[in-house]
Amino acid sequence: MARRQSRGFQLPSFIPCFKRFPKVKVAPGYPRFQLDRNRLTGGGIASGLDEALMLIKLLLGIETAQQVQQSIQYYPDPPVTSTITPATFCPLPPVTIPPPH
Repeated sequence: MARRQSRGFQLPSFIPCFKRFPKVKVAPGYPRFQLDRNRLTGGGIASGLDEALMLIKLLLGIETAQQVQQSIQYYPDPPVTSTITPATFCPLPPVTIPPPH
């Protein structure tokens, strides 16, 4: 999947699994979502809401995105804070990608 969809595009991730896919570029700074040219990708579960609001903003404007934010009452204020510790290994098993036909 990354082979077809992510050629040269930046993706958000803090897991070093993308080293297996040399054409994938990991966005710096651990963003919750990444807009790179015509691709919008999210970097986790909660970031999906941020990514969705950005997509609504891009397609329908900031006012509509704000209305959606209000209707879903999404005002992130986590009860705890921490920092992202970069992973030192990829927890996924090795993947073999067959050559294109």
